[in-house]
Amino acid sequence: MRNIRSRHPWYDLKFEVRAHLKRRPSVYIPLSRLRQGTADELDPTRFSDPNAVRPDTEIVMEGFYSSANTFAVVAFRLAQGRPIRMAHHLHAAAQLSAAAKLGVPTMVIIREPRAACTSRVVRHPPISLSQAMREYVDFYEEVTRRLPRFFIATFGAVTADFGMVIDRFNVRFGTTFRPFDHTAANVDRVTSVIDERWKRKYGGVLTNVARPSPDRAALRAPVEAEYDTSAITALRSRSEELYRSARSSAQI
Repeated sequence: MRNIRSRHPWYDLKFEVRAHLKRRPSVYIPLSRLRQGTADELDPTRFSDPNAVRPDTEIVMEGFYSSANTFAVVAFRLAQGRPIRMAHHLHAAAQLSAAAKLGVPTMVIIREPRAACTSRVVRHPPISLSQAMREYVDFYEEVTRRLPRFFIATFGAVTADFGMVIDRFNVRFGTTFRPFDHTAANVDRVTSVIDERWKRKYGGVLTNVARPSPDRAALRAPVEAEYDTSAITALRSRSEELYRSARSSAQI
C-alpha cells in the first residue's frame, strides 16, 4: 500500500465542492482570478502559479495533472524572449470553457489516463485513484465537447519536440510565437528553472517537483496495479474512451 498523508475528515467534502466548481466557469474563473490577487502575471518566475483566462490572455495552455504542463509553460516562456500573458495550470474544465467562449488560442496537452491518473495520485496524496479518474473524466469531457476550438498536443510530442508543437500551433491559430529549440541543453535549462523555482517556493524541498522523478516512479507501481485490477471499471472505460476521442483529433 502506498504511503500517504492521513486523510482529514473534511477532505472528501472539499474535493467534492472543488470538483463541482471546476465544471462551472462563471464561478471558478472569477474565484481563480481572486486567488491570483495583484501578483504580476507576467513574472516569468511564477510559472507554476495557476492563472485564469482573461480577455487579454495571449495563449491558454492547459492539461490534466501530470501531463507536462509545467515543462510546456517554462519552455514556452523561455523561448519567447518577452513577457507573455498566459492562462495555465488550473487543470479545470472551466478554464477550457471560458477560453473557448473568449476565443483565446488554446493548447490542450493530453496524456493517457493510466499514466496521468496514477501520477496525480502519487504526487498529490491523499487523493484516491477513483477521485483522480473522476477529475480526468470531467476535464476530458470538456476537451471532447469543444475539440474544434482547441489545438490538441500529445504528452509525447510535447516532451519530444516542443518546438514543432509551437510551430503547428502557430499555423492553427495564425500566431507568431517563437518555437522552443528542443535541445538537450535547453531541456536541462528548463529543468533547472523548475527545480530552482520549487526550492524557493517550498524552502529548498524538491518533493513532488513538477518534472519526472525516479522516486515517484517507484511509488507508481502499486497505484498502476490498482488501476489495472480494481473494480473501477466504469471510470476506467470512460476515461480511456475520452482519451481516444481526444487523441484522434490531436494535431501532433
